[in-house]
Amino acid sequence: MNADEKKQLVGILEDIQLKMSSSTIMNGGFERMMDKIVKIESTQDKIISDVNQLREVIYEPTEGIFSRIKDCASDHNEKIYKLELDNHHIKNNLIKLKDLDSNLNEVNKIKENYSKFTWLVIAAFLSNIFWIMKIFVH
Repeated sequence: MNADEKKQLVGILEDIQLKMSSSTIMNGGFERMMDKIVKIESTQDKIISDVNQLREVIYEPTEGIFSRIKDCASDHNEKIYKLELDNHHIKNNLIKLKDLDSNLNEVNKIKENYSKFTWLVIAAFLSNIFWIMKIFVH
């Protein structure tokens, strides 16, 4: 190896040394990366814990959101059934009321006709009385 090659080799080694000393990886970069990885792991543990708590809140059999929704849905269906039943009774009562109204109208017509018939009978009776009195008077 001659002197020029040695100078080139020394220059290359100095460049490598300069790059190594200015490199962030070699100057605490791995330690910072490990610190960040530890922080990411702790954050993931918190997220996992929070997700597990949310899962409990959602899926818990007696007090979970799904069980409450199911209870509300069954209560809602029961109320709808009661309303439909009440609606059916109301419709039946309305039909009965219409029948009673038509019967009342018929009774009122009979009453009017009876009243007319009664006045007709009274008029006929009075006219007969007057006719009989006329005959007796003459």
